[in-house]
Amino acid sequence: MQGSMTRRLANLIRTPILAGSAWLLTSAVAFAQTGPTNPVMGPGPGHPDLSGYWTFTDGGAAGTIFSENPPLTAEAAAIRARNRAGLTSPTDQGLDELDPATWCYPIGPMRSMVLRQFEIVQSPAKTLILTEWDSLVRYIYTDGRQHPDGWPFGWMGHSIGRWDGDTFVVDTIGLNGVPWLDFSGTPYSDELHIVERYRRLAPDRLEIQFRFEDPKYYSRPWEVTKTFRPAPEILEHVTCEEHLEMGKYREAHWPPG
Repeated sequence: MQGSMTRRLANLIRTPILAGSAWLLTSAVAFAQTGPTNPVMGPGPGHPDLSGYWTFTDGGAAGTIFSENPPLTAEAAAIRARNRAGLTSPTDQGLDELDPATWCYPIGPMRSMVLRQFEIVQSPAKTLILTEWDSLVRYIYTDGRQHPDGWPFGWMGHSIGRWDGDTFVVDTIGLNGVPWLDFSGTPYSDELHIVERYRRLAPDRLEIQFRFEDPKYYSRPWEVTKTFRPAPEILEHVTCEEHLEMGKYREAHWPPG
């Protein structure tokens, strides 16, 4: 009788221990599969985690990050030719004296992402892209709002985002057309419409497809895909502190002739 009770008591004790051990093992495996290094975890179910510090990793010359031969309209081609007057190599950067960045103007959303590293910060209502260059910030709203009429700011534009499966799609309008698209002197107008598709291909690889549509300056929509890798944290950077004299006199010299 006493031995039977002892065995039953032992079984009662052993059962929760075994169950608890199984739960711990299952939890450990689940955590290993879905921990912060796994690109399937994000701010919502099934959304990849895009957050972190990133830097441009594609090869190629700095002057032609997006395209050596963009499909320009005649008006835009003339502007680009002026920005590159006297340059012989397609990989050369545009003329400094004609570069809006030289005169302390913000460089816009595209060029800032390939010039220096940036940070992506995700939340359910919005995603932020914090760029090291001049400490610029992009707000990408994911709360269901649409683009407003008459957006009053034009340097970084107005961006809204949504998820298409595992791809984060960003739609941007409202740019003022002052900055260059890249280092080569490629212009864009205030009619530029950008669609970006972000994909976390691996813990150490972020892919972004850029689609540019600008009926004023581009003869057709065009696309390019670039990859980015993890980077150190971003630092404070204030461009015009390095170009105070140029910035001081830009009103007298900008826009160029």
